[in-house]
Amino acid sequence: MTPGQVTAQVFDHVFGLANAGLQNGLFTTWSQSYASGTNNAGAGSFNVLLIENNSKAYIAPNAQINQDGFYRSGNNQNVTVKALNDTFTLNLSGQSDLVTAGTLLINQFIPGFSGPEAKNGVGGSIGVLINNNNVEAKIHDGASVYTQNLDVIAQSTNRTYGMAESGATANKAKEFSLNISSYGITFDNTTIAHIEDGAIINTQGNLKVDAVDNTTVYNFGGAVGKSENTAIGASVSVSEINRETKAIIGSKERTLNFNAKDNVDVNNDTIYLENHGLKTGDLVVYSAALGLALTGLEEGKSYSVIKVDDNNIKLANPVGNSNIDLTAKGANENHRLVVANSKVFNPRETDKLEFNPTSGAATPLDHINPESFNLIDGTIDSAATSSQINTTTYTVTFNSNHGLVTGDVVQYRNGRFTGNTNQDIGGLTDGTNYYVIRVDDKTIKLATTESNAKNGNSITLTSKGTGNFHSFYRQVLDIEQDKIYYPRHGFKTGDKVIYDNGGGTDWQGLVNGTTYYIIKSDEILSN
Repeated sequence: MTPGQVTAQVFDHVFGLANAGLQNGLFTTWSQSYASGTNNAGAGSFNVLLIENNSKAYIAPNAQINQDGFYRSGNNQNVTVKALNDTFTLNLSGQSDLVTAGTLLINQFIPGFSGPEAKNGVGGSIGVLINNNNVEAKIHDGASVYTQNLDVIAQSTNRTYGMAESGATANKAKEFSLNISSYGITFDNTTIAHIEDGAIINTQGNLKVDAVDNTTVYNFGGAVGKSENTAIGASVSVSEINRETKAIIGSKERTLNFNAKDNVDVNNDTIYLENHGLKTGDLVVYSAALGLALTGLEEGKSYSVIKVDDNNIKLANPVGNSNIDLTAKGANENHRLVVANSKVFNPRETDKLEFNPTSGAATPLDHINPESFNLIDGTIDSAATSSQINTTTYTVTFNSNHGLVTGDVVQYRNGRFTGNTNQDIGGLTDGTNYYVIRVDDKTIKLATTESNAKNGNSITLTSKGTGNFHSFYRQVLDIEQDKIYYPRHGFKTGDKVIYDNGGGTDWQGLVNGTTYYIIKSDEILSN
């Protein structure tokens, strides 16, 4: 090293101009190279930064939070599950005029001070930043939380600047100069806020489940070649950001992939799925992913799991649980089983949604005797009571709470049978569906369409009819509106359900054992 070079480097370090990075805390990473020579000079630098961030906040399975009724009686109770990640990096790779200002300044006054200029010069710099961030805030199955307000928040904030430069005085040559620079930045972020299905949450105030990913990348690349004859400069900057950001209440859809050739045993009818985590009775949806389906399985159809061990399962039909006989492996590697959301099949934890599409939901029938105006609940009673059919207000009044809401569908039956000459209530027709307009807990009006019901446009009741056994059946199917009615069903739009005809005949338009997706109209079930 020449005395001039030594003096230049001392100057740079003293004034913080050359290495204006690490010792001043400006740059997170920085690599540089410098070369000088009489004939040929080459300089190169390589800079790699790998960041692995894992930030998790959770309430563990079966944890009990705020269980004492005395202490949770106030309105200021708050529970927060919050996972945060915050990174900032400034990265430089190469030889830059910006950070070699001291050397450049001296060279302006003393040419050749930092060394001789070579005839041929080659310079290159490569910078790589790999940043993997996993941020998760979760309340696990079995946890029980009582609070006024609950926040489950996952937030990832990332800001990075990358710069690669080869050039300027770093590679000045008399005859030929070549400078190449590149910087690559990759972010792989997973940010999830999740309350699992089995968590018990009791909140009287606000519930917030929020996942946020704020990632900002500035990536610069440049190359300058200086030569009195030939100079070439090239730069490449590449940024790749992969983000999975989800805020979830309930189950996440799980997909189990398998290779039909290697993971299917047709002799034992088993599928190998390492550490599958399934149990007997779980429901899965099969897909061959554009390939040839396994013989015995159908694309998009649902099956029940039979657990053989931790790594092997069999499949069965959901109805009858008969084992599926796998006779051929099909084609294509990417076969998959999508694990169905258990909440779909048990939306209120203790209720199973069963109904008879012919006669309506399994609820007590309310009978009306239009002659005596008395509600008959499961029996025949002709005792006269207060008016139940009002031809002035066009209302029907029951003796007990009817449990109906505006928009419910009911079918009117006049109670006529062999030897019975009952006449319809005026304005109604036996066997016809009508839409309820709720007046109060015991009183309703009727409308011809759902729209009329919601707008309060009722049917005019002109007479009270004759005979006993008049009744209203709560209807499950509205064929005209393509809706299924079930009060307080607990579903949401997008939930998956499997249709089971119970061993009977399929509804027209539905196929037994097939998966369908819910379109929620309101708190009655609509599909």
